[in-house]
Amino acid sequence: MIDSSGCFETTTISLPDPFALLFGELASPTCIADSNGSATVVSSGCPCMFTLCTFLWDNGDTSKTSSSLHSGWNSVAITHANGCIIVDSVFIPAPYSGGMSSITVCDSYTWDSITYTSSGTYFNTYTDTSGCDSIHTLNLTILNSEIDTFSVSSCNSYVWNGTILDSSGLYSFVYTNQNLCDSIVFLDLTINQSSSTNENVSFCDSYIWLGTTYYTSGVYDSLLISSDGCDSLVTLNLNISSSDSSMYEITSCDSYTWDGLLIDSSGVYSNLYTNMSGCDSLVYIDLTIGQTVAEIIAPLAPNPSDLSVNIISGTAPFTFIWNTGETTSQITPLSNQNYWVIVTDSSGCISDTAYFTVDWVPSSTNDLTLESLKIYPNPTKDIFNINFYSVGNKEIQITVYDIFGKKIINKKFDSFVGEFNEKVDLSNYSNGVYTLEMSTEKGSLIKKILLQ
Repeated sequence: MIDSSGCFETTTISLPDPFALLFGELASPTCIADSNGSATVVSSGCPCMFTLCTFLWDNGDTSKTSSSLHSGWNSVAITHANGCIIVDSVFIPAPYSGGMSSITVCDSYTWDSITYTSSGTYFNTYTDTSGCDSIHTLNLTILNSEIDTFSVSSCNSYVWNGTILDSSGLYSFVYTNQNLCDSIVFLDLTINQSSSTNENVSFCDSYIWLGTTYYTSGVYDSLLISSDGCDSLVTLNLNISSSDSSMYEITSCDSYTWDGLLIDSSGVYSNLYTNMSGCDSLVYIDLTIGQTVAEIIAPLAPNPSDLSVNIISGTAPFTFIWNTGETTSQITPLSNQNYWVIVTDSSGCISDTAYFTVDWVPSSTNDLTLESLKIYPNPTKDIFNINFYSVGNKEIQITVYDIFGKKIINKKFDSFVGEFNEKVDLSNYSNGVYTLEMSTEKGSLIKKILLQ
């Protein structure tokens, strides 16, 4: 519908199908083979339903209700006044005719006073309240229990299913097998008694018992078979006292006396003793007969004016004593003279005195044509100063070595003449004794600097 403004509204109207059929008052036949089921046509959509329409069921009934229907589908034809014929069907359920059950049991099953011992399908016929036959089907599965017997002989006791059995007899236990049925197991048990004996033995190093060699003390067992077929336990309480051996490394100077024997050559020597347990005790000595031999060598780069000890033989560590009172392996001679050193190794062997003559040390700064030399402060905490006056034009080299002879500072001044002032900074180095070397073409001058 559309109004004058062009607005409209749509309405949907549902009209019933004049030919639709419905059924009601359905009833099954009394028994399986009966045809006394019923159904009623309750609507067909025809306004002349019960006055102008006629009915025809497939069983010949001509009313809207048929009371002689069989189980299953039944059809009816309805003729309308306008000649239209509508055919439809109604399904009539079958009456109850019995049931089915499935049973799984062990060994046997009793049904209606009959005992069944084998699997199969069985039937029983009953009469229901309507007087009809009712057949029940039984699908039966029979699973069997099991019985087993085994024999065991054991010494002293036997553990079965967590129970300790200590006497002979017939025992049983009920298990559940894989079919969940009983499995009865019988145990025919024989208990025999074991016996035991002890042996106490003391020996050196090893002991052979029953074909086995034992090297350590302990308690050892051996199982033998007694006359009744049971174990006979023999226990050996064994005490092994060991022979022993030891090795000592000995270094001696020139010779060594051992158990009254004077030995003057290196080698491995042995003596046999008896220890506190009465067993052998073998003692070895690895003897080194040595000498300490040393020499003084010079010059030693990078300090061409230092003296150093060269060890030819001996056992480290070594100690040194110079005629100057110094105790290091390397010294810096401060004057021209004969120098000597004596070396002692870790075994106490003392070397012959080694000599060396030094003749290269300048007697004074005048030899270098350097006047008014001052080196200060010495000792120093970080910086020390070098002051002097250079007579004439010359090349000057300032070098500082650490305690290991490593060059750590090296400065060269070409064609220098006049007043010399130089600061040397040791603040980045460890405390200790450092060597200052000042060189010109006339020679070198060595000074010790103590950094604190």
